[in-house]
Amino acid sequence: MPLQTRKSNRLFMNWFAIVDRHAWFFLLFPLLLCILLASGTIFLKENNDGRIFFDEASKERQQLLALEQRFVETNSILLVLSTKTGDMFAPDSLRAILDVTELAWQLPHVTRVDSLSNFQRIQSEQDDLIIEDLFTADSLNNPDIIGKIKKYALSDTDIVGQILSQDGATTAIVLNMLMPRGDGEATRIIMAEVESIRDKINNSYA
Repeated sequence: MPLQTRKSNRLFMNWFAIVDRHAWFFLLFPLLLCILLASGTIFLKENNDGRIFFDEASKERQQLLALEQRFVETNSILLVLSTKTGDMFAPDSLRAILDVTELAWQLPHVTRVDSLSNFQRIQSEQDDLIIEDLFTADSLNNPDIIGKIKKYALSDTDIVGQILSQDGATTAIVLNMLMPRGDGEATRIIMAEVESIRDKINNSYA
């Protein structure tokens, strides 16, 4: 045991002597190595394309390609609006829905926006079939019209449970988008725009 201890001590002493003689090397080399390794991060790119998890020749990827050729690929964002008063059909709440719907159409890559305001109401007058938006900005000046809008919306099964809660206190606005495949930057941009809409509406209707 004493012999092994002396050998270990000599080994450590020799090692420390080398480190002492070349101190700058042992200080700079790890730093330069870290810089060299970190420089590769500039080539990293976010990719939100689910295909990267499948080999190009894999059966799963071929099935995905076949599915996408048959059906159009879309992405969606769901915006939810609620009111403290519990009535989404108050004039200010309806105005907020109009504003969000208009702003949503201006977002990049958006192909469709579904909301209470642009829900297509079908009415018949004599022999004519009238299809129009559920409400417009002009509707907000007439309490009687707002009452009819509320009654219609809460009785329509295509609205309640889809874009309107049963109690009429919460509504959803659905954005359909056709995003560039694998473009993480496009995703970040549109999410930043959505957050900007959220902040603008919260500030305007706080």
